[in-house]
Amino acid sequence: MLYPIYDYYHESSLTLEEVLEHYVEKFYLRKHGRDKYEKILQKVAESDKVKKLFDLSYHQRLSINYIDFGETLNSIFWFMFQSNETQAVAVLAMARNWNVKVNSHLQLKSNMELRNDALKIFKKFSIYGDMTQEEYDRMRSPQIENEMDEDEIEEESEMGNNYHILNFYLDCSHWHKQEDEIKKCPLVLPVKIIDIEEEDDIALKYEVRNLPTLILVDGDGNEIHRWVGVTPSSEINDYITENGYGFIEDVGENDNDKSSNIDENDMDDSGIPDAVKSRMDDSDFQDKCIAILAEGGTKEQIQLKMDYLSGKKTKPAEIIQLEQKIRGLFRKRFDAVGQRILNESSSFDIMHKIKAATILSKCNDALDNTLFFPEIDDIKAGANKVGISVNIIKDEEYKRALAKYRDGKTVD
Repeated sequence: MLYPIYDYYHESSLTLEEVLEHYVEKFYLRKHGRDKYEKILQKVAESDKVKKLFDLSYHQRLSINYIDFGETLNSIFWFMFQSNETQAVAVLAMARNWNVKVNSHLQLKSNMELRNDALKIFKKFSIYGDMTQEEYDRMRSPQIENEMDEDEIEEESEMGNNYHILNFYLDCSHWHKQEDEIKKCPLVLPVKIIDIEEEDDIALKYEVRNLPTLILVDGDGNEIHRWVGVTPSSEINDYITENGYGFIEDVGENDNDKSSNIDENDMDDSGIPDAVKSRMDDSDFQDKCIAILAEGGTKEQIQLKMDYLSGKKTKPAEIIQLEQKIRGLFRKRFDAVGQRILNESSSFDIMHKIKAATILSKCNDALDNTLFFPEIDDIKAGANKVGISVNIIKDEEYKRALAKYRDGKTVD
């Protein structure tokens, strides 16, 4: 009978390394064989893209998660058309290698975080395993190997799950900026203030060197993750909830403040800005409006983009020139991928079209990731200030690449 692997390992205490070894030996080899597994390890070890990801993580002290590994895998041509099981094993192998080569030196992630990433990989790829009900139940209810009595086990369990945030305090402007963030959007876990002057032993224990520093710990005080520098509460809460350390039960007033900053006076009863209302029957125009809103920004920035889009305002020559520069950056990357597609195909048959559409779609997604396109955040921030929609430009270049490299059409 098939059971979800995510649930199978969820209650176990296996590490990332142990999860990979156990899954491969018990499930993967039985279905795909050792030669295929060795091929996966070889492809991961030899990939220049993986090496660049590890180098970036090491030199910039960036913590890498299962999503980053998955996106890197999607950029390696050999893996693009492999089975979900093969892709999951490749991502697990990539995570294990990163732990050995980078994380063991910099301590960017705890063992618990790495294990949680392993479980999410199985969930992301919808991996199932063929096993008996007894095997499934045994793994989900592992035997306690030590001889603690039931009360000791229960007490340890309660302490271990008592997650909270340590907020290291010193009366300085940086700390107060972080405190303002927390007041605007409270954290979903209890926060304990640690005065580093009065409790310097705790600050030394956690090697706190900069403020603000917030550290997520379990009930035994073991560090799980830390945030250094002023960090939006939403980012902290996202990490906590996505990794199962806490849950958002209610949406407070401050969550409403994160919505689009378009003034209600600029909208009709349907919530559509007046500048674009007259063209909402145009589906392409609608898509562009959605792309603009997805970028966020201040009311003035969004309104300026809408005015340029609707023709209410004329773009200055310098804005048009800047748009062309941004367009060139995206075009260069789409063309590089597209040319490779053409080099590997002899005709525009149905298989070519499927492969080209898949690869270009993954390229399109990757261009929103700073690991593959480091300039993207700076480009978007600068473009927002002058009324340029980067999303629209990227979407247009994506459609152009599809027409040229998937369908073989002549485009400008």
